[in-house]
Amino acid sequence: MSAAANRDGVEVSNNKSVPERLSARYKGSFAYFTIRDRLPVTLTRVIDGLSRKISNWKIELNEDVAADAIGIISKLSKLRNEMQTNKAIEELNDEYEDVSVWNDYIKGADQLQELERPLKWFTASWLFAECYMYRAIFSAIIASQFLKSYDPFQEQKYRSFNVDDHIYPSVVELATNASHSYENFTQVLQFSLWGNMFDLSLFNDVDVSTKLSTQLKTMESKILSNDDRQTCSYLEYVMHSIPNHEKRIDFVLDNVGPELFFDLCLAEYIYRHNMANKIYFHIKSMPWFVSDVMRKDFFWQIEKMKATNNCSTMSKFADRIQQYLQDNTWQIVENSFWTTCHDYNDMSIIAPDLYNSLRKSSLIIFKGDLNYRKLLGDRNWPYTCQFCNALRSFRPAPVVALRTLKADLVVGLADGVSSKLFERESNWMIVGKYGVIQFCES
Repeated sequence: MSAAANRDGVEVSNNKSVPERLSARYKGSFAYFTIRDRLPVTLTRVIDGLSRKISNWKIELNEDVAADAIGIISKLSKLRNEMQTNKAIEELNDEYEDVSVWNDYIKGADQLQELERPLKWFTASWLFAECYMYRAIFSAIIASQFLKSYDPFQEQKYRSFNVDDHIYPSVVELATNASHSYENFTQVLQFSLWGNMFDLSLFNDVDVSTKLSTQLKTMESKILSNDDRQTCSYLEYVMHSIPNHEKRIDFVLDNVGPELFFDLCLAEYIYRHNMANKIYFHIKSMPWFVSDVMRKDFFWQIEKMKATNNCSTMSKFADRIQQYLQDNTWQIVENSFWTTCHDYNDMSIIAPDLYNSLRKSSLIIFKGDLNYRKLLGDRNWPYTCQFCNALRSFRPAPVVALRTLKADLVVGLADGVSSKLFERESNWMIVGKYGVIQFCES
């Protein structure tokens, strides 16, 4: 089933109610390419990174640490072999708080989520298989004695943020000092959208200034579904009509580096213009999809901004963020649900406390490709399906998704748009140069 053809007549799962999930069972799909090529490469990089460190640890006489690393490498090598040979996916064997959620899914994956059992790498749903790999990496790490806090992606993440990039201060100035208008809001919103193209699980060494400083207006034509006016109008309603103590905005974050920076600028704009009295940033509790933000990454980036050479705009912005966090007007929130294989339609059952918390939000801003996939259930929706319909029962609060396309699913397109894109560029859904801003008021 090719990505181009599978929306003509909607393929549905066994219960005939929703489209089938994307899966590597379909050769030629991006899911197949991911399981066959991309994920083994990610595992190899983690293994190689540990192998290089082992030599240094031995030189430093840290033999116990080196032995820990060898144990992790052994587990990840086994995982890579099982993936490449399409073995059954094993239950997790650790004591982390979410292990029962994972193992319950593996043991009893229902027919709505998975078409067959046992779950195997090339026949399970892509969402489950890809999430499982990152959770299995984490499982191998926390089973060690001396490397429990090791982040195999940390060096790669931190290289992605060149704090002296000349575009950053101008965006801070826009977010901080510009008066509110649709034009100013949508410019900050688009920086947050296109910041999502800097995703280390897919792309490396992308220069921020080259991509964004001169091209933002041109890139507007690449937004295939653009609800920026609806989003702006709704936030103006929040600004003028919602009591201050109820104005809460939630960011479900994606990547550290340029994307997080532009997200913070959007948060500053929203906060400065009284569209929010509280802002919550939802982060990941483990290394996830290479570049996703963890608590330590959030604070590392703030410290980098504070230490900027010869740029008071950046350092003062970092000081303000730090003050917001100290005052609890901005809060960093963790929940292990964000790093499960479940899509967001399952949240009210799997993580009811999180769902009920989100119901208090004025607007939830979902960033990036994986969040978008989970919003849509990673299902084979028709391209013209309405965004709100694809959310199904996930309606805790108004939602806006800011996503650069890096996987072969998208909804909310006008008739004929997908056909024209396929004529021009067969891989338009995965190259990271098209985006969507999609709003659902609930």
